[in-house]
Amino acid sequence: MGEQLLKDDFIQHILAETAKAKQELDQWLRAPGVTEVGCIDKLTRKGHKNPPGSAIFLYNERNLLPFYEARRGLSGVFYVHLRCGYMFSVMNLHSVADHQRVVDEFMEAIVGLNASFAASFQVVVEQQGSAAPYMRPR
Repeated sequence: MGEQLLKDDFIQHILAETAKAKQELDQWLRAPGVTEVGCIDKLTRKGHKNPPGSAIFLYNERNLLPFYEARRGLSGVFYVHLRCGYMFSVMNLHSVADHQRVVDEFMEAIVGLNASFAASFQVVVEQQGSAAPYMRPR
């Protein structure tokens, strides 16, 4: 019972932070000075903006076109991670394999967007995220 309460509290925390990030998104989405996107997770690297799920949040909530349109010809970094609270709580993905699949899809999208917008954003994938205690092995 206690473990389930911790998991439920974790999910509620991520959902609340996601709602907050959605409200703030339009303020920085088209701001070309934001070239590094990290995550709110205390276990992962930080960027100029740090929504839950990092750039996976952008990828899932919106498409990345507005981000790239404002950053044509620029470079930057997306810090994404596995065992992600956002992917676990919002996207309902409970295995590392599912998280890896989304990260792989994201990375493929970045290759195409970089080419289309003469940009050079890189993706740094970190392994540890705050959802690790709640995840299934496969």
